[in-house]
Amino acid sequence: NSGMTFETPERETLVAPGKLPVLLRTGRLKATLGGRHVAGMKLWALGLDGSRQEAVGTVVNGDTLTMMIDTSGLKAPTPFFEAVAE
Repeated sequence: NSGMTFETPERETLVAPGKLPVLLRTGRLKATLGGRHVAGMKLWALGLDGSRQEAVGTVVNGDTLTMMIDTSGLKAPTPFFEAVAE
C-alpha cells in the first residue's frame, strides 16, 4: 500500500498499513509445467480477493505447458495466478 510504514528497515513489524493505491512492481515471467494433463489447462490472473480476472496466454507442446506472464499488461495488478484444467 502507498504510505505503508514499518518499525525497522527489515520490515518485520508493521506500524501503519498505508492506503490505496496498492503498489506492485511489474515484470515478465516464463514458467513451464509438465505432465500428461496439461493439454486442457488454462492460466488465470486472480484478483486480490482470489476471483478470476482474466485469462493469461499459454502454449501447450506435448506434455509441457508454457506460461508467459507480463504483469504490466494485466487489467488489474496482482501477484496471484491459477493454473487449472477445465
